[in-house]
Amino acid sequence: MRIVKATLALVAVLVGSMPTLHASEVAADASLKATELRVVLDTVRKWVHGRYDNTRQFEHDIDSGVADDLVHRQSFQLMTPATVPALDGHVVFQQSSSDGSDEPERIGRLGLLRFFIDEGSASVRLREYRFKEPDRFKNAHRNLQ
Repeated sequence: MRIVKATLALVAVLVGSMPTLHASEVAADASLKATELRVVLDTVRKWVHGRYDNTRQFEHDIDSGVADDLVHRQSFQLMTPATVPALDGHVVFQQSSSDGSDEPERIGRLGLLRFFIDEGSASVRLREYRFKEPDRFKNAHRNLQ
């Protein structure tokens, strides 16, 4: 997720550093921003999938003698693209577990992440959706279409 935030920050800097435009250039600027936003969303689409964990961070905390109450909790996350016709943008099914397994009793957080272009604010946004009955969706990545 740090990479996604860094990409979005870089795009914000690039867009923010564009020169002031004259009235005749405004239409071209809007088109450029739309193109840049599509590039960011395409980058997110390429990067945000797979299995992730913070083992190195957790082990670094332990090895460095970080106070027990400040040690990062070890976590494992699975992200896989999902097709949800009602949601535009890039949708990802995600679930986290305490040990990297797909054992239902080890799965904690799960839901959908939606990355989309918000033309009103000229930005790429992330919205997270939770399931009303999460137990029904544990390991849903095995049956996604």
